[in-house]
Amino acid sequence: MTWFKCSRSETRALQKNRVTTNSRVKPDDISNMEPTTKVYVNKCEENNGGCGDSVCVEVESDNEDARVECHPPDKKVIEVSETIDSTAMVYKNECGEFNGGCGDSVCIEVTPDNEADLNTISGVICNLPDEEVIEVPERQYVLRMCQQIGEREKTNRYVDLGCFKYLKLEHKQDQFLSKSLCLNMCAELGFPYSGTSSNSCQCGRKIKFKDQVNIEQCTGSSSVYALLTDVSTDFGIYDKSTKYNFCMNDNSERKKPYCRSGVCLLGWTGALCNNRDCYTNNGGCNATMKCVQEIVNNEMIEKCFCEDGFITVNGSFCKSYSVLSRF
Repeated sequence: MTWFKCSRSETRALQKNRVTTNSRVKPDDISNMEPTTKVYVNKCEENNGGCGDSVCVEVESDNEDARVECHPPDKKVIEVSETIDSTAMVYKNECGEFNGGCGDSVCIEVTPDNEADLNTISGVICNLPDEEVIEVPERQYVLRMCQQIGEREKTNRYVDLGCFKYLKLEHKQDQFLSKSLCLNMCAELGFPYSGTSSNSCQCGRKIKFKDQVNIEQCTGSSSVYALLTDVSTDFGIYDKSTKYNFCMNDNSERKKPYCRSGVCLLGWTGALCNNRDCYTNNGGCNATMKCVQEIVNNEMIEKCFCEDGFITVNGSFCKSYSVLSRF
């Protein structure tokens, strides 16, 4: 074997070529890897995190770089049928729960004229100058018109449901509007839901979505995803904050094997994860509460209740009445 001695410049050239050659071994596209394979890249917004046609989901990491998971696209679109909008008839039983949804207005409990009717449904009315009572055959219901006090309070009532790669509502405006302008416009037009992205604003009552990602991935101004938001006024912010429970929106739960696009936190069910499942994880109720089923307005609902001798504090946990009575 014959050995040749290289000059310093030739040696540097060989070393540089070796580094360049080795760098090509690292694949830019990992779409063929397993859906749950974890890779370290900067963010999903950069070349879709290297996920190719798969859905890139960011998860928390102890490293400085963001960690992403490549999930296969959903096989079907989830559809949510038309919902009752913010001017729909109220079926609240009493003002004691979130002030009947009236915010800072005065909540007044009312009942139908025919109190002998076994199907009597109580309702509430917010005591405002523009309040209306709607007459329905055989029964009187109340139309609640809750006044919004200022844009700031109004904005605080909005709750983000989730971030999706595909989101479609009935009405779309193909021009850029800031998130706040889009939300306010949808609310003013009486739509319960808004969809905002970097290049469009959508409003509607019917929702179609698929390929859910980390909700924080919708915060960037150049995000390719669309953010679904509840802009209705039929619930107060404290009620809404526990209304939608996708596992993708929870920092710890989205790391677990069961969590995928459109999947609810344990204890919740429904297309929008807004119904409790008392048979699973105590319906997502606080450890001090018990999930129970009851019939309200001829409809089965599941709620969190306190045992006898305990009362609800802030609607989220129970405390002994004897303890509170000392103060």
